[in-house]
Amino acid sequence: MYTMKKNLITVLIIFFILFSCKSDKSDNENLEIDTSLLYGVWAFNKSDPHAVFMINKDEYYLVDYDGDGSINYTLEGKELKIFYDGSMQWGKITSVTQDSLKIKWRDTDIETKYVRFPED
Repeated sequence: MYTMKKNLITVLIIFFILFSCKSDKSDNENLEIDTSLLYGVWAFNKSDPHAVFMINKDEYYLVDYDGDGSINYTLEGKELKIFYDGSMQWGKITSVTQDSLKIKWRDTDIETKYVRFPED
């Protein structure tokens, strides 16, 4: 009886450790786009003096932002959801190539075109 109770406690401790190590940020799932093309620094055009945002597997970083520009996001299928200041911006990635990115943002219902920002 003591061994069974000890085994149960061990299993519960292992389960608790594994569960507590899980990240709060949801993993990107069911991707329909090539993230190697998506990840990078993006601007409205190549001659802009600064980028608009940077995205990688860990964060969406908004360049022109008051405060910390690092923002959590999720990517599922072609849907990009950005969470900041208690609100969410949602967009559908309609196209991504080595040099260009198009996102149709739900709040404006307009497709925004971005170009990869030169990293000189």
